[in-house]
Amino acid sequence: MKYKKGDKVRFLNAVGEGVVTKTTADGTVFVLDDTGFENPAEQDELILISEYQEPEAGGQETEAPAQASGTPDFYPEVSQIAGNEEAKAFFAMVPQPGRDATDADLETYLINDSNYILFYNLVEVTKAQSRGIDAGIVEPNTKISLFTLLRQEIGKSGDYIFQVVFYNEGIYKPVRPIEKKIVISPIKLYKEQTFKENDFFHEKSLIFDLVAAEKPENEAPEMGTEEKKKLKELEKMMQSKKKADARPRKTVKKIEPEEKREIDLHINELIDNTTGLGNSEILAIQMDKFKSEMEQAIKDRIKRIVFIHGIGNGTLKNELRKTLTQQYSKYVFHDASFKEYGFGATLVVLNN
Repeated sequence: MKYKKGDKVRFLNAVGEGVVTKTTADGTVFVLDDTGFENPAEQDELILISEYQEPEAGGQETEAPAQASGTPDFYPEVSQIAGNEEAKAFFAMVPQPGRDATDADLETYLINDSNYILFYNLVEVTKAQSRGIDAGIVEPNTKISLFTLLRQEIGKSGDYIFQVVFYNEGIYKPVRPIEKKIVISPIKLYKEQTFKENDFFHEKSLIFDLVAAEKPENEAPEMGTEEKKKLKELEKMMQSKKKADARPRKTVKKIEPEEKREIDLHINELIDNTTGLGNSEILAIQMDKFKSEMEQAIKDRIKRIVFIHGIGNGTLKNELRKTLTQQYSKYVFHDASFKEYGFGATLVVLNN
């Protein structure tokens, strides 16, 4: 059965009843219960008590329930907070409690951390299409639940665009409307350090600033100019390498007469999809590739081999050099040419 705003329903699997405030495109029904909390439920988890009746012409209009705001009835009608006059809004991804952050489904929220009333429109964007997900009002200094991102759906969903308008009743300082695109990186959602302590939830969460920042509030600082330059040079070198190497074994390139072989250990060069992989699993794949290429290069009597590991946080570089020291101690290794690779590669001398 399809429910509409204003319908009175009873929960099938829980005690209580309430009034439908909205339904989303995926069929989720939001019900405002007697305590003032808004609860999401599937349609088959509800029983209709009575349908909402439109007022007759000339008759007294029956007030339908307010648009979902996440504000309980026992909160003060005016929730102005001194010092919160600046327009601030955040999109939050919160791992469900009781499970590891890298394995839990993610609950999403829209937070209005200001004394403004917030109107929003939420759109999911993929390569194929743009799809409206939700729209509504968030009262000052409150947060509302948006949707649940299932762990198995990570990597399949698109990016999200928030269109936000701040306003107030009476005299207030206007704020320019905001449109912010949130790009979700599946790899980051499988890293525990992505989720940080915050002021809005007890659980560690991933918080995106919709007003000021171009990146999640708890992401690492932006790369400096020199780091960007090195990264750009490395990307350019890798693109040239891909075009020049026409053999099926794309990660192997032999240059004559130096007999130097280059191996790119970046994970996206080794496998097509990293969804569901943790940091340790990714590192294991990279190290397996490193060892197999070392053995092949020794067998082929290659003079030199360069392993491109990138800069990153240094984990792959350190593990690679530790293995060279312990298992290939007879071979000399050092940083590869800075001019060619920056700080992101190690050269191993196999034969003089």
